[in-house]
Amino acid sequence: MKRILNLFLAAAVVLTLAGCGGKTGEGMDLQGTGQDTGEEASQGTSQDVSQEVSRDSSPVQGNDNAGNPEVSQDVSDAQQTETSAEAAGLRDDYEDNFDVDETAAAEFARMIKEAVAQKDVEKLADLTGFPVYVGLSGGTVVETRDDFVSLDVEELLPEEMLSSIADADEKNLSPSMAGFTLYGSDGAPSITFGVRDGSLKISGINYGY
Repeated sequence: MKRILNLFLAAAVVLTLAGCGGKTGEGMDLQGTGQDTGEEASQGTSQDVSQEVSRDSSPVQGNDNAGNPEVSQDVSDAQQTETSAEAAGLRDDYEDNFDVDETAAAEFARMIKEAVAQKDVEKLADLTGFPVYVGLSGGTVVETRDDFVSLDVEELLPEEMLSSIADADEKNLSPSMAGFTLYGSDGAPSITFGVRDGSLKISGINYGY
């Protein structure tokens, strides 16, 4: 009888130990699962953040000229030239000298004054219509721009011309059939400009009397 009781007790102990072992194993499995789940979640979050940062730091697309300074400079120069032309009244649709308003005439005269003051024959040629009358050596007609820029600058723009044009009042010019005449005082050297083919151009350079 005692032997039977001992066998029952031994069996109970074995069952109890087995049950504890199962619970401990399950706890360990849950622990392991929790760790694995945390690692996967952490890795997934890191990858998502990295992808977002990568997308945000990538260069902006859609502006092909953004990284091309030459194109930007060309556009800027073109805009500046267009603005200067409009400000100077360099239109191509004037009917005659009387169609030119006072502001446009004054601005074109200012450009002439600037070119003369700088003794810049190239700039003066840009404002001139060819052929043009130049009162050198008793008066001559210069046919082309190349002939004009090849003239001796000291003869074309002597001190008397510089002084007269510097003293000229470009804001009070009156149109005539011949155009607008820029000079400092009566009898002084002068430059005449007017409408040619719809645009304002220098038409004559005189050296006084």
